[in-house]
Amino acid sequence: EQGGGAIVVPEPEIGHAAEVVRSLLGDERRRAEMSDAMSRLARPDAADVIAEELIALARARR
Repeated sequence: EQGGGAIVVPEPEIGHAAEVVRSLLGDERRRAEMSDAMSRLARPDAADVIAEELIALARARR
């Protein structure tokens, strides 16, 4: 949420989630801003990086 690519609906307010979605559906500019923000935050190699870290940790424990 801090990066602008997501909206967090706290659990106590989950009943308002549909409102949030409807609001986004009607706001093309906001969706574009969120998309741009997610693109800046994206890590396409995240799964590989995590897998490599896990393998390194497993080897270190031997």
